[in-house]
Amino acid sequence: MFEEESRKIVISSAVLKVFDISDYDSAISNIASIKLYLLKKQENSEDIIEEVEEVNLENDFEIIGVIDDELSSYAYIPFVGVSYLNLPNFSRVKIKVSDKNEIEKVRGEIIEMGFTISALSDTIEEANKIF
Repeated sequence: MFEEESRKIVISSAVLKVFDISDYDSAISNIASIKLYLLKKQENSEDIIEEVEEVNLENDFEIIGVIDDELSSYAYIPFVGVSYLNLPNFSRVKIKVSDKNEIEKVRGEIIEMGFTISALSDTIEEANKIF
């Protein structure tokens, strides 16, 4: 059961658009092969060299859902499905918003997902209260 669940993915509608598929429902239950392009940084004595490594995932994945987002192509793949690649783990991310009026909305959505946040805008606001 666990192995079967690890082979299920959710994709964005932009991925379907690349394949000229407009009917989201027709994509459900289809099997997809996935190729990742991993950025590898190598440091030598003078420069940091970035290389792209092409990796075909060992298993195929069943599409179980489509997110209506025609602007960005992405797929949610269970970590267990790619864990053998020894990808780096991250304990922090930096998120930038394009409009400062969206900060509170984005903050709320991130908190709802269960993440802890620390915003530069909070630090600036606190400093402004002092002066």
